[in-house]
Amino acid sequence: MARDRIVSGKTVRPKITATRTVFQEKWFKIVEHDLLFPGNKKARFQIPTFDDIVAMVPISRKGHAYMVNEWRPSYKKVIMQIPAGKCPYKTEAGRLRQARNELREEIGMDSRNIRKLGSMMMAASLKTKIHVYLATGLFKSEKAPDEHEHLQVVEVSIDDALKRFLNGEDTPQYSIAALILAKKAMGWK
Repeated sequence: MARDRIVSGKTVRPKITATRTVFQEKWFKIVEHDLLFPGNKKARFQIPTFDDIVAMVPISRKGHAYMVNEWRPSYKKVIMQIPAGKCPYKTEAGRLRQARNELREEIGMDSRNIRKLGSMMMAASLKTKIHVYLATGLFKSEKAPDEHEHLQVVEVSIDDALKRFLNGEDTPQYSIAALILAKKAMGWK
């Protein structure tokens, strides 16, 4: 196996001298760390921390992805994305249960076959992971969505969705990554 070639710099692991929660509400908290670097240099970092997220690529009988259009307050517009939701569970069994729950709430279906495609960090500066699943063998299984969710379910080919997103249509980065992972997992080019 090839080794990475270090081009410049050196990584340093500082000592964490104190940790405290400085803000907490229903959806997230901010944790503050006091750090001590070599040379007795001190720094303070605040890290937004959210529950992990489960995100699914549900595949229709036609081989298309079901996605949802939802008005998002942070961008003040409708965003198309794969079904996803926060997940308070730390075990894989809990994440799978929440993935099925989100499928039922957001697209009105459940899946006979759910396969984990991977996990990714939302961003290196946030303490949140996104667990991505491929859902096939879908069947009707509706559950009322959360009261604040007003979703439109759309069926779109993965290639068309990727073209839209890569040409500048806004979507969460995990939707793009998940669609690419789903194509690969299904052996599509």
